[in-house]
Amino acid sequence: MTNSAGLGPAGIQGYDGGPLTHRIGILDEPLFWLGHLSSCVHAEEAEELLFGADHDAAGDFQRRLWERAEWPTFTVPLAADHRLHVVYRTFADDAGTDYLLHQVADALAT
Repeated sequence: MTNSAGLGPAGIQGYDGGPLTHRIGILDEPLFWLGHLSSCVHAEEAEELLFGADHDAAGDFQRRLWERAEWPTFTVPLAADHRLHVVYRTFADDAGTDYLLHQVADALAT
């Protein structure tokens, strides 16, 4: 996966004025991936085996991620000039992860 600073989420439709923070460095953090992919793995032993991380440390990392005022965001380049923006909405009452598919030409037009 490319970790390019040039793939920022500027101009994501529906997020005007939102507290987006481009966090490309988060992709290099093993504890991030453990939390991000945890919905695919349902046993602590499997998480530790697959990701090689301490389950409690991953839980602490995820809590700190969700307690932020800004919304951690990263972008994944895809084929045919498309990008996938991943936005962690850290609202206390409406937290969640948004996956937004954009074509580069569309993003430049906004």
